[in-house]
Amino acid sequence: MSSQRRAATEGASPGLRDVLRRFRRRVLGDVEAMIREGLREGQRAGEVAQGPPAELARALVAIVQGLAINRLVEPGAALPPLDVVLRSLRS
Repeated sequence: MSSQRRAATEGASPGLRDVLRRFRRRVLGDVEAMIREGLREGQRAGEVAQGPPAELARALVAIVQGLAINRLVEPGAALPPLDVVLRSLRS
């Protein structure tokens, strides 16, 4: 585990980490599977950047989670345009 990731999780209680891990496996696992398949199709069509679909899916989910958290923290803040968010996945 990277030192940055370790630092982010050290402050969370073990109970909270367990809840978040279960949530991630149950809910986000299904979402990531759908995204992976869409990425594979996009890669075959030459529309999505090459790379491991699982890693690209995790990155996209992390971006969406960050945007959701940002919306909670700063409700009035403008969200970036979708094309800006997706640009990192384009071929």
